[in-house]
Amino acid sequence: MRESLLAIALVLTAGCDSTGPSEVQLGQEFVLAPNQTAQIEGTGWSVGFRRVVEDSRCAVDMACVWSGNGAVELDLFDTAPDSLVVLNTSAAAGPTSWTDGTYELRLVDLTPYPRDEQKIEPAEYRARLVVDHPLSQLRKP
Repeated sequence: MRESLLAIALVLTAGCDSTGPSEVQLGQEFVLAPNQTAQIEGTGWSVGFRRVVEDSRCAVDMACVWSGNGAVELDLFDTAPDSLVVLNTSAAAGPTSWTDGTYELRLVDLTPYPRDEQKIEPAEYRARLVVDHPLSQLRKP
């Protein structure tokens, strides 16, 4: 019984990492939950996911005329000066990336996707992001 309780405690604490990935490589996608932060290796940047400020995306079990938009609020530290940035899942709704001219932060995806009549709790959201050089997308085949 004691071993079972210990195993359950380990599983629960593993899912409660409030810091997110500690360090990620430039060009590597990473996922953050709200209030998590990651350092981008070799850049001096830290990216923090504050919250989702909008989620008007079409529910996966609905037919919609417009796909909608998800918008996330992010903190960028050590970008001289530190910045608060809002990125969108839809380019029609607003910017999907932000750059300081040297590095670019891009919102790749926001999950989970809405479902009809099912509320997403703020802590359930995950932002998939990448930091890279601004021109790296032009060089890829």
